[in-house]
Amino acid sequence: MKINRLIMSDVLNICSMDKSILAAGSGGLNNIVYNVKMVSDYKTISEITEGTFLLITSNTLALSSAKEFITACSMKKVAGIGIKKSEYDHIAIDEIVNLANGLNIPLINIVPTTSFSSIVSEIFNLQSKLTYNFQKIYDKLMDLMLNGANIEKIVDVLAQIIEKPILISLEIPKSEISNFHFIEKKFEDTLLKSARTYNSTHITDNSNTLFQKSAEFIDDAYVNKYVKAIVINNISYGHLFIWSFESPLDSLDFSIINNILVPIQNELVKKVSVLEIENSHKKNFLDNLLSKDLKTREKALEITNEFHLDRDNSFIAFSITLEKNQSLYSTKKQLIPKLFYYVENLIRKKGIIGLVANDCQSVYFILSFNQSEDIKNQIEDFCKSLENTLIENFQTLDYKIGVGRCYEGLENVRCSYEEAKNSIGIGNRLNKKSMIFYDKLGVYTLLCHDGLNNELELFYNNTIKKLVDHDKKKSTELVKTLEVYFQCNGNLNKIAKVLFTHYNTILYRINRINEITGMDIKNEENRLNLEIALRIMHMLKVPC
Repeated sequence: MKINRLIMSDVLNICSMDKSILAAGSGGLNNIVYNVKMVSDYKTISEITEGTFLLITSNTLALSSAKEFITACSMKKVAGIGIKKSEYDHIAIDEIVNLANGLNIPLINIVPTTSFSSIVSEIFNLQSKLTYNFQKIYDKLMDLMLNGANIEKIVDVLAQIIEKPILISLEIPKSEISNFHFIEKKFEDTLLKSARTYNSTHITDNSNTLFQKSAEFIDDAYVNKYVKAIVINNISYGHLFIWSFESPLDSLDFSIINNILVPIQNELVKKVSVLEIENSHKKNFLDNLLSKDLKTREKALEITNEFHLDRDNSFIAFSITLEKNQSLYSTKKQLIPKLFYYVENLIRKKGIIGLVANDCQSVYFILSFNQSEDIKNQIEDFCKSLENTLIENFQTLDYKIGVGRCYEGLENVRCSYEEAKNSIGIGNRLNKKSMIFYDKLGVYTLLCHDGLNNELELFYNNTIKKLVDHDKKKSTELVKTLEVYFQCNGNLNKIAKVLFTHYNTILYRINRINEITGMDIKNEENRLNLEIALRIMHMLKVPC
């Protein structure tokens, strides 16, 4: 029996119904019974409310169309129908069995000797007992809420009330709180996987206060899953999951859950506030450490022990910046805190010492490595894990990750941070993928300095612009041939194979390149200038 409501299967088990038989509608045994009423006149069906258990005689059905009566009951959402049929009645319950089965309305054949009044009395007594027990638990819940109980205790009491498995998955701070007491142990891993694979990467419509309902196939049966975002100040901090293996959530359940979400949100606000204070202190230190002002950096270096940083270790800096399609402030306001906590959790999981901070545009952090450690492999492993974490949890996010070089000494970490930021800028100009390593950018680290744009354009105009213009005008492939020339180290046979072109054609194109640019490609200095010009062309995003 459920703690907060009576269902049709409970009604079948009361003493007065011990000789009664379920004739049809077994699919509705989880229907909730809010009321019980004796009906002697078919016309009174219009006065019936949802969740009523009707008690009728077969004479009532004989005076009207049995099928019409059952259909009307279904439209009124009655909980079930108990029919007292004597041996002298001429109507057969079999006539309406198929209809009741299809509509999931329990149809109970009550023996003639059973008193309707005894059924009504037992049901009312049972409801009174349930109400009393429910009130005790609900009062306990209210007491927990008023006295600032933690989320774990609130979830446990909520599970007792609605008698369904519950899980709260928090992204900020990262944690899971569950109560699976009302399901078999074998289902727990399935529900955990269901919650963890839930696609929450989309930006929640915070104006929507309803649950998202879906069906999942578990143990050869469909189970209802209800999901609701936990939103504070327009930021989604996680999700509440509830699974219903039998009866679905009803209006009472939803009312209780929505009331309980308030103290859960309040408790989260407290936790987040504490974290924000701690993070603010870390951010101030990190900003000072990365400052361009020497005196500010020196003051930060004086308090490194507070943050468990060994000044003699090696340090590397990262910067994660959202791309233009996340330019809306409201969107970034939701994504940046999530990015922050996912990065911080990854660093903690890897057992690396580091500091993370964020502003309204980006998340940036430094990592510390002991000189005796295999630093290169650790950094590579962390970078792979970081990319995987962002791919798994932010599938729709468009971002760039800049990675600076690793430097000995904390006083040099600012250099790595500047490189990380510059990597993102260079990556944007070159259309690089999500993660850009400064030490792999080669000559672009020189070409992409601020203030060089005019010089770069002039260099491009004086080298291969004529070649680009010729290709556009004549529909030739001289620029492409030149690029493959450098990829194949000038080997004409390889160039011909790559371009699926005859050797003599490649030779002809090389001569045309020399003529149009006025630069003999056999000359070492000309080769260098032409290769740099091609890279500048890509930086300037010249269409070829």
